[in-house]
Amino acid sequence: MGPESGRCRDGAPPVPTGLPEVRTIRVSAEHTTIELREPSAAPGTGDHLELVVGNSDTTVNLHDELVAVRRGRIEAVWKIAGRGKIR
Repeated sequence: MGPESGRCRDGAPPVPTGLPEVRTIRVSAEHTTIELREPSAAPGTGDHLELVVGNSDTTVNLHDELVAVRRGRIEAVWKIAGRGKIR
């Protein structure tokens, strides 16, 4: 990824797996925009993408659980102990 890529302030940007070369990736709390270097049929509308995260920010505690996936299968579901703990 080039210098124009989006960067997380508290860690490394996520890395998408199984995609052609990525030009830019922009992340926000719950959305990601990925621009590929060259046109591609993949991913298609409705396809699921895997992102290897480089950080874990404060939006995690907005969810009840985190789903751990390995090789396309759910391996674990972790309850978020900090759910709703921000004051």
